[in-house]
Amino acid sequence: MNGWLPKSLRYRMLLLTMLIVSIPILFAGYEVKTRAEEALIAEKQAKLFFAARLLDTHLAQGGYQEILQEKQGLDASRDVQLHILNQALAPYTDALAAAMPGLGVGYYHRELDAIVTYGPSREYATTVGRSILPDHPGRKVMLEGMPRVEFGSLVRGNIMNAMLPIVRSGKVEGYIWANELTDDIRSQIANMNRQIYLFGALGLLVCLGLMVILTNRFVSDVETIKHGLDRMRTDLTHPLPGMTGEMGEIAAAINRMSREIQEACLLNENILFSIADGIITVDGEGRIVMINQAAQEITGYDAKEVIGRYYSEIFVAGEREFRSMLLDTLETGVSHIGVELDYPTRSGYRRISVSSSRLQGGSYENIGAVVVMRDLTEKQQLQQHALQSSRLAAMDSMTGIMNRRAFLEKLETMLKQVRSDHLEFSLAFLDLDHLKAVNDNFGHQEGDWYIRSVASLICSSVRESDSAGRLGGDE
Repeated sequence: MNGWLPKSLRYRMLLLTMLIVSIPILFAGYEVKTRAEEALIAEKQAKLFFAARLLDTHLAQGGYQEILQEKQGLDASRDVQLHILNQALAPYTDALAAAMPGLGVGYYHRELDAIVTYGPSREYATTVGRSILPDHPGRKVMLEGMPRVEFGSLVRGNIMNAMLPIVRSGKVEGYIWANELTDDIRSQIANMNRQIYLFGALGLLVCLGLMVILTNRFVSDVETIKHGLDRMRTDLTHPLPGMTGEMGEIAAAINRMSREIQEACLLNENILFSIADGIITVDGEGRIVMINQAAQEITGYDAKEVIGRYYSEIFVAGEREFRSMLLDTLETGVSHIGVELDYPTRSGYRRISVSSSRLQGGSYENIGAVVVMRDLTEKQQLQQHALQSSRLAAMDSMTGIMNRRAFLEKLETMLKQVRSDHLEFSLAFLDLDHLKAVNDNFGHQEGDWYIRSVASLICSSVRESDSAGRLGGDE
């Protein structure tokens, strides 16, 4: 293989540059071509379904039956009904076909088993009244009640056909279609591909030309930089020696990058020890190598107590009910995100959210794992407080059952559910007799006892799924 490779570093770099530039551009061009074709097909489908939904919106809310009832054609013959429906729907079908040139659109009636309209009528009026074939995909659309896109030879010819079921009152009355000839689609795809090929070729030539120019300028001081970088792999404190020209600028940039890396390492260490989330890192054998300040506060352990010790020895030993996400990730390689659990700490269990993942070295070898923990104790307390406040706000202070606002909200919710799901439910309104007489003769304390007793009796008599509330006073 070395026999045909150029001997000069310059020309080897030129050859390598051509391969590096050409291969990605070719693959990218192919990917762009494929994605563009898919996008065009998706755009066509969206356009066809948009046209179908316009036809569905135009159709009366009561469907075909409403049109026939309005025209007094419910008891008419099949041909008369088709004529009535065609006269009512064909103008809009033709208008839509004229507004979207190249599209064929129309309605199909399931019970009459016939095409109602097919626009533009000047080309497809002869298809009105025909029944589709038994294996036509439109029958599957009407049977399943689901939209469908088909490619193939149908009534109009070779088309892409978007079919939308006509559903009224839960019943499929037929379907609407919007289609476009596949020859037109292929023609658009071919024109688009030609443009992609042209601009891809121009881009490839421009990139190759630029790479040749840039490569020819890259000549001197390569070995000096190479040796300096080799040394920096193990010691960032030794900068590259000063050089002139472009290589000098590169050397200066590398030295700056070296200093920034050192500063970034120091910054990362400071960030790890200052962020609110706890972080613990272990090596490949499960020994703790880092624990930040937040993790020390959550667990109750100082860094000097745990660094170098096995994680399982501190947090898992003796805890049979505790499953460590960190050790599971270290063993299986499976990451865990936002797992809420009770975490064993020095002072007991604390509710925390845990995320764990493996750590990989420069050669992608596994060198350990890290766990990030967030204390949920305060969040849990706030949720409990909010839940308690919500319950108190919905409770009648005297009887302990729902107050007027909460009961009316519950009743409104139930009425909506009843209307949407066609269910039945019972509503009883109770008015306590002679409450005023009890208050006048025995005092309001006895009257309140009277109300509480009746509320308690009601609660003990209804099911858990039922609701009871006090609207106010004796209601």
